[in-house]
Amino acid sequence: MNLNTRQGFTLIEMMIVVVILGILLSIAIPNYNRMRDRSKEAQVQSVAHTVQLAAEVYAASNDGKYSVAAADLRPLLPRGNLLENAFTGIASEPQFSAVAATPGQIGIEAVQEAGESVGYTVTGFGKSALVAELSNGT
Repeated sequence: MNLNTRQGFTLIEMMIVVVILGILLSIAIPNYNRMRDRSKEAQVQSVAHTVQLAAEVYAASNDGKYSVAAADLRPLLPRGNLLENAFTGIASEPQFSAVAATPGQIGIEAVQEAGESVGYTVTGFGKSALVAELSNGT
């Protein structure tokens, strides 16, 4: 029987493997978290665009007159006016007549001229700042 045959790994070899895995994970986990946040912010932008489309559909159906009233836009939004918050996963309404202020929130405000609503501004809040600001150009 040969006494010089090795079976298994030495403690040093195992420690080197653990250190290498630790270094790889310290790089991979922050990148994964950043990509996940960017994905959620892209979803916020998509939902903001959905609200913008609802405002445009309303205007097209009402001789070019815009409205950001909840009662006017609710029927035009998917799933009976509930939009999924990308950060919480909870379905909620957009903030009518308010700017988005919390992660995943969508807001829509009227642009007024001479007491009449001539447009809108849709905002979407990402992880820590606004990531979408859409308007009809007024």
